Amino acid sequence: MRITNGIMMNNSLHNINKNKILMDKLNTQIGSTKKIQRPSDDPIAAIRSLRLRSTETELVQYLEKNLEDADSWMQITEDALSNLETMLTEIESYYSQGVSEYNTNSDREKIITTLKGFKEQIYADGNADYNGRTIFTGYRTNSTLTFQEDVQDQYEITENLSLSDVRLINKVVGVDIDSAADYLETDITNHQLPVVMLAYNNLSATDNITITSSNPVLNNAPVTVRSYEEMGDQVYNVQDDEIVFVPETGELIFGNGYYDAMDSGDSFSVTYSKTGFQEGDLRPENYFYCTNVTTGDTYGQVDPVTGERYVEDQDINYNINFNQSITVNVQGKDVLTPDIGRDMDITIAAVEASIAAHDKVTNIQKNIDIATAAGDTAEVERLEHMLKAAELEVSYAEDNLTKCFSKSMTWYQEHSSNLANYTADLGSRMTRISLNRERLESQKLVVQELKSINEDTDMETTAVELKEAQSVYDAALMMAAQVVQNSLLDFI
Repeated sequence: MRITNGIMMNNSLHNINKNKILMDKLNTQIGSTKKIQRPSDDPIAAIRSLRLRSTETELVQYLEKNLEDADSWMQITEDALSNLETMLTEIESYYSQGVSEYNTNSDREKIITTLKGFKEQIYADGNADYNGRTIFTGYRTNSTLTFQEDVQDQYEITENLSLSDVRLINKVVGVDIDSAADYLETDITNHQLPVVMLAYNNLSATDNITITSSNPVLNNAPVTVRSYEEMGDQVYNVQDDEIVFVPETGELIFGNGYYDAMDSGDSFSVTYSKTGFQEGDLRPENYFYCTNVTTGDTYGQVDPVTGERYVEDQDINYNINFNQSITVNVQGKDVLTPDIGRDMDITIAAVEASIAAHDKVTNIQKNIDIATAAGDTAEVERLEHMLKAAELEVSYAEDNLTKCFSKSMTWYQEHSSNLANYTADLGSRMTRISLNRERLESQKLVVQELKSINEDTDMETTAVELKEAQSVYDAALMMAAQVVQNSLLDFI
């Protein structure tokens, strides 16, 4: 092959250009601090870079957003549960004082005021929220646990119950001071009754009550409605073969025949309706299978096999790591149960019964003084009999109140134990959050290091290579100048 001067010049220019390209590449790597500027520079490194960047983005999402949001939600929940635990401890302490300090009706009225304050505060804490999202209402984070104002909506409610929900409560059937009857002490009775406190009081006397149970004795058992407003204490004269519903108090009272037929494994549901709710009342949709008859909305599920109606668990889950999720919420139906407040209502009713019994004694004594002044010996004798009966009623009422305080301590210990279980579960989940945060931070550092190795320029090595390329370029220029020094004219 004949090599001409043109060929030599072209080759020299080509080689010089290659050196310039290399210098530009190295200079760009130093200036941009990145090894590759476009995928074609190194397709394998580009693919690896995309994967590492995607992984880093996910790690940042988990670490800086999901984990932080989940942790904040749990912290707010933990604070609310801590407040509830404090309240339950104070209630237990209050009950443990007994009733020895409460010798006057004024003192007893203080019990009612204190217990109502406890009840109001407990459920008010249930409306705690995180960034405008209520934490105890499951998926309905835009709704509160309790009603914030009085409403007149009608709900049909199904409560699922068991033998553990039955409270043994003492009730006195005492004196009616407006009666002209000649009361004797034997007319005063003190009944221990198996009672279920439905979640609500002030129900309608015309409401139908339906009991559904796998126990054939309880299933569709007839329920007698008795109004306390009309019958007074007489509603508590319950026969063994009766089930009595007291709408004003929301008490469902089982006769001993039905109670004895219950087994610890039995469950039953009670369906009833309620029209009108006061501010602070629990929203039924957060606790029970129910239908808002006013709006037509139904909440809850029906088991297709057993037909059981229930409110489903509404766990709010956050993805906190690759293929890992965690439940961040605790539901009000599990920790702020209706029976926490209804158990207080039992004590309040016992205090009210004691106050009423003492008032009867006071009023009867006044009537005796009036009859004595009028010289009505027959009336005085009748009233003295009534006074002895009323004094027996006081004795029963005081004893019932003492027993109620004792039983309430046990009930609230159970509430505290239930709360402790959910608090411990929340604590274990918060520990998982901490462990995942540490793991994610470690993973993030590893990914960032791998991404840097894959993408970032090694400044020292590249600077040396650039210096070498510059030297080669300078040498190439010098040699190109020497390639063809003589032209054809030099030989003429």
